[in-house]
Amino acid sequence: MRSLGMGIIILGILLLPALVLAGSVEISPDYLFKDMPVTISYPAFSSGDQILVGFDAGFTPETTGMQGLTASSIEVPFSLSPGTIASVEGILFNNSTQSFISDTNETVNAGTYGVRVLKAVSTTGTSLNLSWMLGGYSSGSVSAGQIIFVPSFSPKAGLLNITTKFGSVTKSKLIPYNLSVAAPAISSNNISLITGQSGYGNVTITGLTTGLSLYNITLKLGTSIVGNFTNVTTPNGVTLVSNSTLPASVVTVNATTSMTGDVTIAKALNLTYKGLVAGSSPINVTINSMKDVNGTDINAVQVTNGTFTVTSPPLPGAEFTGTPTTGIIPFNVSFLYTSPDSPIGFNWSFDDGTMNNTQTDPTHTYWVSGSHDVTLTVLGATDNNTNVKHDYIKARQVPVWFMGNVTSGKASLSVSFNGSSISPMQSWVYYFGDGGVGYEQNMTHRYNTAGVYTVRAEAMIGNARNSAVRNQYISVT
Repeated sequence: MRSLGMGIIILGILLLPALVLAGSVEISPDYLFKDMPVTISYPAFSSGDQILVGFDAGFTPETTGMQGLTASSIEVPFSLSPGTIASVEGILFNNSTQSFISDTNETVNAGTYGVRVLKAVSTTGTSLNLSWMLGGYSSGSVSAGQIIFVPSFSPKAGLLNITTKFGSVTKSKLIPYNLSVAAPAISSNNISLITGQSGYGNVTITGLTTGLSLYNITLKLGTSIVGNFTNVTTPNGVTLVSNSTLPASVVTVNATTSMTGDVTIAKALNLTYKGLVAGSSPINVTINSMKDVNGTDINAVQVTNGTFTVTSPPLPGAEFTGTPTTGIIPFNVSFLYTSPDSPIGFNWSFDDGTMNNTQTDPTHTYWVSGSHDVTLTVLGATDNNTNVKHDYIKARQVPVWFMGNVTSGKASLSVSFNGSSISPMQSWVYYFGDGGVGYEQNMTHRYNTAGVYTVRAEAMIGNARNSAVRNQYISVT
């Protein structure tokens, strides 16, 4: 079995400037602030490869007592056998104050470990160092991944040097830390629109402890086809020095201001977006330059990109009613569109051989007996919606029947009568109820006197006289 006795010696070598294979191992961030994790992204490695991750913290104590790494968690996605988490300089504890894993041939299983490394400090003002390590040999092949280390230091400011070895790949990084302040941050909020719609968003800056005097920011829609920026403004107290030509999917803004003191949160930009095509795009924020109130560059700004989502307009509803839904032909049915939407067009089909109707709320006359489907297609901005009501209208026929195009109104009221017969007829006569008589199946009669009139139609079909009466059918005022 391989011993880890040389692991610490090797770690000491690694704490010297290391060979870096660019793109193989990445350690972030560049500056460590309050509540930020350290992320070590490693490449794939093979079973039996040597793995060493060394941590060295340098600080100047401000108080006496136990100082150093007061608490932390380290998330290890792989197993080492043999393996160890051990102190190189300082006393290593787990978070239950018990001695952790010593430099022996043990196993580090994949998981999250709580680690403390402390020194007893009797004199302040003198620089001190603490070192600890994760080391061993891989117990199996491992895909690329990340080690996540979340520390808490006392004192809260210092330097953290991280040195790594994953098989033959090594890298080190020096990270200044100050856990007493939140990291400066800039973020874009998420935007959701439908195609053709405009909406508003903003870019916000937080955690600036020394004010703000200038910022130059570029915003870019990663998927430019989705939409664009149509307007950019700055809040009160900020001068927009230069701006890109709009509309555009990329905009660079240069602005000056005079925010002093601790800037907890401030809006940097107000943006107007327009959705063009359904889809999703990152809103990528790039800081080209940012200076505090003294003109000093502000570095280590955490960037949170937003997401711009554009969806197609919802299909308009296609609900409707008809009144009445049963009758004797000929009869009228009044159709009413009942969905709470505003389609750009309508197409009604009545299943009786007649032409379609494009009105919103049409009235249709049924002359053909039987059960009829009614189909409504509503036209949306990007797609159509269709509703079919099967056998919705039930029309029946009797030997003789008629209808008027209007049944009430003021004198002199003109009414067009239309009649139907179940078989060819030899003669037809209307008795209009006001003393008038007509002898055509389809004709117009004028009512000149106010009253309520019963109308009767008679037809000679074969050798039989058939009639239909509609009591108090016409009302004239």
